[in-house]
Amino acid sequence: MVWGVNVARQNFQATQEYRFDQYYRLEADKAFAENVTRWLADPTIASQILSSAHIQVSDITLKHYTKIFRAERLASNYIQVRFSVNHQSDATKIVAAAKKILADKTTALNSQAEPDQNWFVLVFDNPTIAPHQISGVLLALIGGGGGLLLAIFTVLVIHYWKEDE
Repeated sequence: MVWGVNVARQNFQATQEYRFDQYYRLEADKAFAENVTRWLADPTIASQILSSAHIQVSDITLKHYTKIFRAERLASNYIQVRFSVNHQSDATKIVAAAKKILADKTTALNSQAEPDQNWFVLVFDNPTIAPHQISGVLLALIGGGGGLLLAIFTVLVIHYWKEDE
């Protein structure tokens, strides 16, 4: 499962004196995108997303929570998020819960800024859901190697137990 998150600006400050707005806007977007990436690696956020999606997990460690979502910043304001689940219905529930929780955290962070200034907004791409498939070539290589080792071992055992003539 893969989906993209784009960090955008809802408001900006237009002045005549401040001519480098686009550069500093991109720098701020980069810093905020790094924040979102770190949020997805946080066990608390991962737990909130799973519980909000009504996904039951048992015997899960903190280390596993940190590895549920693999978020990677591909550009200064674009994040790609990957995760794997067994059922497609669980995937859509998790994406919906993650969108809501990340949007709520962004709103909470924006509320700490100047009043009525919603600086950052997250724009979510539609998720791409693909079944996990193992390469046929890889399976053939593993099967062939395992078969070769088994054949060699069998020949050696037969040769060992064979009576001398």
